[in-house]
Amino acid sequence: MELPELTVLSRQMTKEIVGKRISKVEVANPKCLNMPFEQFQKTIVGKTVRSVEGRGKWLFIELESDHVLLFNPGMGADVIHFKPDDKLPEKNQIKFTLDDKTGFTIRAWWFCYLHLMQAKKLGEHKLTAKMGITP
Repeated sequence: MELPELTVLSRQMTKEIVGKRISKVEVANPKCLNMPFEQFQKTIVGKTVRSVEGRGKWLFIELESDHVLLFNPGMGADVIHFKPDDKLPEKNQIKFTLDDKTGFTIRAWWFCYLHLMQAKKLGEHKLTAKMGITP
C-alpha cells in the first residue's frame, strides 16, 4: 500500500470505527506484534478508538487510555470492514470485533506490523520515531 491508499483507508476507518470499543481481537501470527499476544489483547480489549490517522506507510490508531495501535501493511493488505451478518473472508491474519458487532479483518499479502505503544513513548518506537512529515 502506498500513501494515497493509506490516506483513503484512514478516512474510511475513521468513519466506521472511531467512537467504538474493541470487544475482541484475534491474531493468527503473533510475530507481527511487538509484545506477547496476551499482553496485547489485555491492553486493547475494552478500549474505545479515538482517531485513525495515516502517517507515511503507517496507520496510527489512537485508543483511550493513551495507547496507539501502529499498523503497517507491509507490501500490501486487504483491510475489510464487516457488519454482524457479513460473510467474512476465509483467511485473515488479524480480526478486530467492536462493541456493536462490526469490525475489520486484515489479510496481509506478505507481512505486516501491528504494534501497540503508549502515546508518551511513541518516540521510542524504532520504526516510526524518525519519520518525516506526511506529504
